[in-house]
Amino acid sequence: MSAGSRELSCTVFIPTYNEVKHIEHVLEFCTRTAPADAEIIVADALSDDGTRDIVEAFHRRDARVSMVDNHRRIVPSAFNTALAAAKSDVFIRLDAHTKYADDYIVQGLIVLKETGADGVGGPCLTAAKGYFQEANSLAFLSRWVTGAATYRDPDFEGEADAVVYGFWRRAVLERLGGMDEEMVRSEDDELNLRITSSGGRFWQSPRVRSWYYPRSRPMDLIRQFLQYGYWKVLLMQKHKRVLSPVHLMPGAFVFAVLAGVILSFLWIPLLWLSLAALGAYLAFAIAASMAICYPRKHRQYLPVMPLIIACYHIPYGIGFWFGILDFLVLRHRGGRSWTGRITR
Repeated sequence: MSAGSRELSCTVFIPTYNEVKHIEHVLEFCTRTAPADAEIIVADALSDDGTRDIVEAFHRRDARVSMVDNHRRIVPSAFNTALAAAKSDVFIRLDAHTKYADDYIVQGLIVLKETGADGVGGPCLTAAKGYFQEANSLAFLSRWVTGAATYRDPDFEGEADAVVYGFWRRAVLERLGGMDEEMVRSEDDELNLRITSSGGRFWQSPRVRSWYYPRSRPMDLIRQFLQYGYWKVLLMQKHKRVLSPVHLMPGAFVFAVLAGVILSFLWIPLLWLSLAALGAYLAFAIAASMAICYPRKHRQYLPVMPLIIACYHIPYGIGFWFGILDFLVLRHRGGRSWTGRITR
């Protein structure tokens, strides 16, 4: 029987590190909604908070659940370790901090089979608890803040450049060697780019529904986008291309402001140019905040929205320049202490 004429088998993969507050929920979801013949693999980064005890308890109740050790404690190595243990047709990544519709796994498999795509995903919907996280959810989905990627469109159905989380055909992943373990962050972007560069196809469907919880504190958001900007440089270096001019804009802004301030000691008008650039960005942040908050009747978030927008762009630009220094100038590999090597 050909793969196209039978049901697709699947492996669900969950990367974890100290997820005692969340792992039970995601494993309950998997054991309740995954097909009877599914594999459920937890790739754990040697947790010490009780996460492993919970996984082992689920294994005793349901033989589909197993655990492998992620000794490098980064997502790409978790991905590759679980991939090496998988035996199914389709490899599915789930994250412990994301909420999934009850038919998430089933719909993803159906769409993958219907379309014949190499990878399938749904839109990146959001969920939130509390004022800052609710405001951050609005910013995360705004093209003024994060661009116009198709995965931010909840109604889009069709060919896409990338997928969120992802349902991948295992044979495609194995042919390409899995994730690049040098990419501590932006690892999914790098994998998606290799798949499309090799002729692979992605499909996005609103039937595949999940809800991402954005960062709930300013410092966590700043750290997240420092990391994104930093690792984007290595991604561009590896593929010798700029994926989008949008990725260069935060770095260009940070450079213009800092260079103006530093060189103003030689020529004072440069200080005024830097201040003018900051003023222009503040005007943009206020205008974007109004565009985000007013049409959706979310005016209560307007006071914090410019801050949130700045937490996306400015740390990204700073991280981008640290990435240029490390990866292009000093030729370092492995990242800095704040670049998130531990899977959390």
